[in-house]
This record gives sequence, C-alpha cells and structure tokens, in this order.
Amino acid sequence: MSTRTNTDAIRAIDALGGPKEVARLMDVKPNAVANWYKRGLPRHAHDALGPMLEQAGFKFSPKLFKQHVIKRGKA
Repeated sequence: MSTRTNTDAIRAIDALGGPKEVARLMDVKPNAVANWYKRGLPRHAHDALGPMLEQAGFKFSPKLFKQHVIKRGKA
C-alpha cells in the first residue's frame, strides 16, 4: 500500500481545523477524514466543504474534490 499523501487535501483539511473538525462537519469518523490525506477529498464533500474553504480564504481548484481515488480489487 502506498503511503503517498495528497498535499492539497492535507492543506484543505488543515485549513478547516484538522481531521476531527472536518469529521464533525461531515458527520463521519475522524479516521475517515484521515484517509482523505492519502486519497484526496471525495466528490460528495464539495457542497459542504467548498464554501467553508472559500470563507476561510483557502484558494483551491475544483479538481481538489475530484482527486479521490477508490482502490478496487485486482483487475
């Protein structure tokens, strides 16, 4: 398993207060948000987090929410 991180996702999550705060905002467990550090932000998070990021002054590309990669079984 890769240990690469998604620096844009890390910066966005941190701009909103870190994994615990983003988990609270999204009504998910903090470990789910921590996984976004590697996988990127899921598309469904855009409507909730996009306006908050803008309000926090965080500049981001719409691609930020299209980077989420779901690992599938072997093809």
